[in-house]
Amino acid sequence: MAMKKKRVSEKLRYLFEGASVKRALNTARSILAGRFGAERPPPPWRLQIEVTNRCNLDCVFCSRHEHDLQLGDLSPELFDRIVELSASVQEVALFGYGEPLVSKAFFELLPRLKSSRITFFTNGMLFDGAMFHRVAELSGGRFAYVVFSIDGGTAETFERIRRRASFDTVWKNLREVAAARDSLPRRVGIHMEFVAMRSNVRELPALLEMAEAAGVDVVKVSHLVVWDEDLRDESLCYHRELGDTAFAAAAKAAAGVRLRLELPKSFGEAQRGDPPCRMPWNYAMVSFEGDVRVCCFAPELTMGSLKDNTFREIWHSDSYRALRRNMNENRYPAPCGACEERYRLAASPDEEQTYVKLKPRKK
Repeated sequence: MAMKKKRVSEKLRYLFEGASVKRALNTARSILAGRFGAERPPPPWRLQIEVTNRCNLDCVFCSRHEHDLQLGDLSPELFDRIVELSASVQEVALFGYGEPLVSKAFFELLPRLKSSRITFFTNGMLFDGAMFHRVAELSGGRFAYVVFSIDGGTAETFERIRRRASFDTVWKNLREVAAARDSLPRRVGIHMEFVAMRSNVRELPALLEMAEAAGVDVVKVSHLVVWDEDLRDESLCYHRELGDTAFAAAAKAAAGVRLRLELPKSFGEAQRGDPPCRMPWNYAMVSFEGDVRVCCFAPELTMGSLKDNTFREIWHSDSYRALRRNMNENRYPAPCGACEERYRLAASPDEEQTYVKLKPRKK
């Protein structure tokens, strides 16, 4: 019971901490609109802005290897519309399909945002203690948490997966960030994302020990999504016993420590029904080109461009309203039927199709 109350308290703090009356009301209305399936909801309470899709690494599992990708940064001509929208948004996540810290747009947009919270993902190569202080200062005290992407407990495994990265550099930077955040009046969360696959999942328990010692607050584990035939055998979809054993060992390592471990479902679990998705009510993504997308996992679900229309016009457009209406009637578009995030905690209709896609996702 105490643990349940703690999680409820954390959820409420996540949704409303630091919010103005306007943002708090919008967040509540956004959540209720999603719960009741309103076709014309208020602005989303969470916004993801892709400041760039350029990256300083060459990770083996990235789908950008499989197709030509137009690279670019968010144009300053879009800043005003994003800033205006951020006034009603509880959280803005400044990242997309690249490393946000390589982009000037990240640093130019950061101090202008009006949301209660600002977050981003990083591969850790550029985010040291000095950079932490810079981001904290530019955000005006609204920097909520950062997510380090780390997929190995040893240098050999990590550097094989995240090519061009240095294991020692990333961990040095993470420790500097943990030390730097202790000097701030408002605690900034340090999270970690781990992509589980055949060749690294055994290292997860050791990685958790390192993360706990370094001051990481949350470690989220996700299953590998395969875009390349050469990586098919890396999916735990084909190594279920290995995955189950490693996840059990990780849960044991995380028991009784401060760090919170978030594991995905195990493959082969019984179907528990199709989980609902509230993305079209609670969230929107803006790509660096200015496209407004329903979800970062389905770029084909692009509803319009901020270069052509206001966000409100797009958010209440016929296409968005039709999508919400169809989802209310459990008629989901094709990408949702094999969405790795939607089925993160529930068995999908076809687990192989969900995690072994092979056809690259346009980014």
